[in-house]
Amino acid sequence: MNKIVYFGSKFYDKQQLSSYNIDYASLNKFRKLFNNGLLYSSGIGLPRLQIPEWYDTIFDLSVPQWQNKSITFEEATNNRALEMMKYYTEDIPILVYWSGGIDSTCVLSAIHKNFNTEFKKRIKVVLTNQSYAENPFFFNKIIKPNYKYITYGDETYINNYVVHGDPGDALWLQGNVLDLSKTRNVTNDNISNDPTNLYYVYKQKGLEDEECDWYINFLKHDAKLIDLELTTTSDYLWWANYSMHVTTSIKSLLHRLPTQDIKNKNFVDAFKNHCLPWFIGNDYQIWSINSQINGKKYNGNIRDYKMPAKQYIYDLDKNRYYRDYKTKCISITNNLKGDLDSPNIIIKQNCSILHN
Repeated sequence: MNKIVYFGSKFYDKQQLSSYNIDYASLNKFRKLFNNGLLYSSGIGLPRLQIPEWYDTIFDLSVPQWQNKSITFEEATNNRALEMMKYYTEDIPILVYWSGGIDSTCVLSAIHKNFNTEFKKRIKVVLTNQSYAENPFFFNKIIKPNYKYITYGDETYINNYVVHGDPGDALWLQGNVLDLSKTRNVTNDNISNDPTNLYYVYKQKGLEDEECDWYINFLKHDAKLIDLELTTTSDYLWWANYSMHVTTSIKSLLHRLPTQDIKNKNFVDAFKNHCLPWFIGNDYQIWSINSQINGKKYNGNIRDYKMPAKQYIYDLDKNRYYRDYKTKCISITNNLKGDLDSPNIIIKQNCSILHN
């Protein structure tokens, strides 16, 4: 089967996709949800534990069985840096897409702390003016004196390794939980006692009561596939992010590349071999599950958003303001337009492209 590598569509129709052997019995369950906010900017979010046969994730997105293993975010990040050094075997540049946000800054911090001198010489930081505006302190203190940096341009996966902050968000919580903390004073409410918190989130996306019921039950049963019990409002919002977001965010740069790159017959192999996502490391997955279940990830204070990552960055740059006050902003790739900016697009393993 010539599987689908990338599927970005807010509105898909059966006639257009009839030749792709798509399992509509499964996909149609998500149709309404896709059209109301659970479709991410880089494609349709499919649950990691229930990937359809026709979709090629490219990378291993398996979720480890829940285990009460003690590992800190710092340990997971340092371990991942050492793993990535082993992955970068070809003597080609390593492009680090830096938005100035927490995830990509965490990646650069880990590189600076753990990579040896020879590996650091291969680093090129890809940035924009907005990257600088979001975190000028880090640029001036860490990037400018230590690394080559370039603006977003014609670099491809074919001749470079590429690393960026996706899917870092999936380890944490959706921005919805920040909204809940402001509008409904939600910290760790039990869903069985107060389900209105989740209904509030999904109704804001346009879902009806019946659809909210279906999606909440789906998340509950999906988590049980790894013997994980979702209990609190933040548990459900985290699992929606952790399970549904990863399948598309790892390919977030695909729809920003020139069409001729994707039509290159070596493109899929190059993407697989040159663009291993930083935040899908196994230690990160274990940390994300355990810190959520143990209630150490979020306590309702907006300033605590991604605090372990911000603390990791602070240990390097000593920027107290960024650590204490930085929250979510639009990332670098959301402001960059490529040839594939289309409401309907499919990329297959043979690098053929279907546009609407």
